[in-house]
Amino acid sequence: MPPVDPNSVADDVGSDRLRGIAQIAEFLNEPVRRVAYLVERNLLPHGREGAQIIASKARLRAHEIRGRPACPRRRRPYFPVGEDRDAGRK
Repeated sequence: MPPVDPNSVADDVGSDRLRGIAQIAEFLNEPVRRVAYLVERNLLPHGREGAQIIASKARLRAHEIRGRPACPRRRRPYFPVGEDRDAGRK
């Protein structure tokens, strides 16, 4: 394999782009349906090229680094051990 020229922006841009929900889901290691939902709700940085969804690997990583996970998960309610969670309901 020939050495990569650091001044070659075209190679970096082409390899950074993810085309389609399936590629984005594979990159994030998430189910396709979940990624489609997050894109639908604009919870992931993405764009469109015609009808196709595209995303940048760098933007997805930066989205995660800034304290927002790339794929936000719902938190479960916290119930301390030993306390009855139905104690306050009646």
